Amino acid sequence: SMEEEMAYLRAEIEYLKKQYPNLHKE
Repeated sequence: SMEEEMAYLRAEIEYLKKQYPNLHKE
């Protein structure tokens, strides 16, 4: 479902933020 996909993408983003915290510094 769409909601499941959105939840999955949010989890991926949170994971990437933890892996690469400096990607999100501007």
